[in-house]
Amino acid sequence: MDGKKKQYYIITEQDMQAMAVRMQKMESKMGDDPPIDYRKLGTTRKIAGYSCGEWMITVGKFSKSRECLTTELQSHAWDAYKEYFESTQTGPMAKVMAQMWEKSEMKGYPMATTTSASITGMGLSSNTLNTSQEVTDIKRGPIPVSVWAIPADYTRMENPAKAIQRARALRSKPK
Repeated sequence: MDGKKKQYYIITEQDMQAMAVRMQKMESKMGDDPPIDYRKLGTTRKIAGYSCGEWMITVGKFSKSRECLTTELQSHAWDAYKEYFESTQTGPMAKVMAQMWEKSEMKGYPMATTTSASITGMGLSSNTLNTSQEVTDIKRGPIPVSVWAIPADYTRMENPAKAIQRARALRSKPK
């Protein structure tokens, strides 16, 4: 969802599988795995009332992420997400995530993440993708079904990954 543009798109299981195939092809072209560096920054923040420690995760020249993890919040949802992610992902980023989860000192629930990733060759107007997300509130208890509803004033847009595929297909067609 894009709250500023009031747009959303849907990623299906088939989309995830197609992405995994593309990642495998990319990985075979890349050769060796990029070096991965995990560094505890030694700084802490308070997010939504929880203390979290900051980490920097660098994957070669591909991406750099700053994560703020808390061990004060216990959630089975994170374990379920991890299990789902591991079952659907392949390629370099899956290896990065697996290594991150295996690192015993990097435990906790992610309260904030900021990532800058190189996406050269993806057919986009920019060669860098910057994302940022931060927890703003935590409430315990059942989640009302209405929370999952797409707001009525939002419009559906095409999945960006499909738009990239279509653009590539058009460029590769003989003229």
